[in-house]
Amino acid sequence: MWYMHFLIIIISFTFFDIVLYINIIKLHFNKIFNNTCFY
Repeated sequence: MWYMHFLIIIISFTFFDIVLYINIIKLHFNKIFNNTCFY
């Protein structure tokens, strides 16, 4: 049953990676949007 614990760790890490990735994309789009608004 040790692999279950390992699987949970991997799933949690991938979840945090996805959240971080979404935040980075949002920031990137906000920068693009602000640039297009200013110019």
